[in-house]
Amino acid sequence: PHVRDCIRSYTEDWAIVIRKYHKLGTGFNPNTLDKQKERQKGLPKQVFESDEAPDGNSYQDDQDDLKRRSMSIDDTPRGSWACSIFDLKNSLPDALLPNLLDRTPNEEIDRQNDDQRKSNRHKELFALHPSPDEEEPIERLSVPDIPKEHFGQRLLVKCLSLKFEIEIEPIFASLALYDVKEKKKISENFYFDLNSEQMKGLLRPHVPPAAITTLARSAIFSITYPSQDVFLVIKFSGLGFHYYA
Repeated sequence: PHVRDCIRSYTEDWAIVIRKYHKLGTGFNPNTLDKQKERQKGLPKQVFESDEAPDGNSYQDDQDDLKRRSMSIDDTPRGSWACSIFDLKNSLPDALLPNLLDRTPNEEIDRQNDDQRKSNRHKELFALHPSPDEEEPIERLSVPDIPKEHFGQRLLVKCLSLKFEIEIEPIFASLALYDVKEKKKISENFYFDLNSEQMKGLLRPHVPPAAITTLARSAIFSITYPSQDVFLVIKFSGLGFHYYA
């Protein structure tokens, strides 16, 4: 079972993407209509003066009071000292601020303010604000694509045979890809052995037996961005020479 799981890790198309900071972006909006209704349950309804319909009697009383004030003010010269005195007499005093002149440490004031902010505070205060309109977003963020490997083009090379008119010594060969425009090597070396059994017999007393994993005669080269400047270079090496093709 352990071996099967290891093989499945290469064959199965498993991709797990965890977006850690997606919730911190401005494009992420976890507030839906159902969540908004659920949060608004139990909250007192805010009623403003502009939302209330004016009462006929109160509206008429306000108009009469305004007329009396305007008539009284008009009797005095505008901008005069008597006008300002009249305004002060008709104005209502402001409510006194309790404990205004008491000496209180700054730490105590901060603690009281903190307690007042926490009292009857909704646990998701900022989430109560309605979500912005889809047609006029502040910032539109697109979800990035899942990262994937770019394979480009793959080249399968099979080394079938190597023949010379006269076999004098063993020949060792290797393959590699080179980019002529960039003047650099773009792949690893692939070594292969196409010597005859007679030539291999000359090497056995001098070299240890080769592992079966090193006797491959085919290789796959991956070219990320194919171009006409990529060449497959074969290197032949002997005891006293090197030949490239």
